[in-house]
Amino acid sequence: MTLTAKSPAVSLPAWLERVNFKVERDFGVEVFGLVGDSVAAAFRHHFGSSGKQSRAYLSIRTSQALGHDAQALLAFAACVETLHNASLIQDDFQDGALERRGHPTVHAVFGRDVALGLATRLVSSAFVSLQSFDANASAGELVRHVHRALSDTICGQTRDLQTEKERTVDELLAIARHKSGPLFALALELPLLAANHHQALPDAHESACLFGLGYQILDDIKDQRMDRLQPNDANIVNALAKDRSISDPVAFARELAKNQLEKAQELASDLPMGSGSCLQEMAGSLLKTLMAPNG
Repeated sequence: MTLTAKSPAVSLPAWLERVNFKVERDFGVEVFGLVGDSVAAAFRHHFGSSGKQSRAYLSIRTSQALGHDAQALLAFAACVETLHNASLIQDDFQDGALERRGHPTVHAVFGRDVALGLATRLVSSAFVSLQSFDANASAGELVRHVHRALSDTICGQTRDLQTEKERTVDELLAIARHKSGPLFALALELPLLAANHHQALPDAHESACLFGLGYQILDDIKDQRMDRLQPNDANIVNALAKDRSISDPVAFARELAKNQLEKAQELASDLPMGSGSCLQEMAGSLLKTLMAPNG
């Protein structure tokens, strides 16, 4: 049994540092990084500029609420964080993006072949992180949930790049949900599944996907002008602007995001042992951004 009364008393920033260390160790930079290994060099470059680690943070808080021990907590958070970064590298590769987090992207520095190699190796590494959890639940169930989250994310990324026809707002919302929701969902699902809360999985998945969609709409509001210049503009606000029945597309998008985030909070509130409290807080923070004068 891997559940304890609570995880060791370590601050959240310290937990995130431990997650970063585990991601690097499981990837095997020092063990497998031969002289001239460009993929290992690309790993160091990409992780040299850390993001917000929102998914790892959500996974840590969920594991703590459910009473998982340190080994399980780190396994789940590292798995989710590694997959998220693999998806970012693939996204940049597919979009041809030259900058991420204020620094050149992997493919801009190392080329497309190295970027593809790094993304593939990160996916493999995520399963190494996951297997370090001494599973009380079946390992097969955990792996299937990882596979589902990764498959949904890739599906959203692929659909995002299809430019044969102009997409409707509903199509773009579905794409945004698939791109942003599954890995937030996995941050909830792995700790819940390992704690045998199978009945909570549908609500956990839906609440996280609603949160992910609200999160993406807010990004689209911020990026609408820049996205309008792209040949493959999948920005939801820009799509709304083409609907003559909508007088203020930004206001419409803000209301749409608000609805998704409030529904996410409602579903998360019903998750067992307060395991949805972090998602509720994260949604609440985005709602405050929406309500701010310049939000």
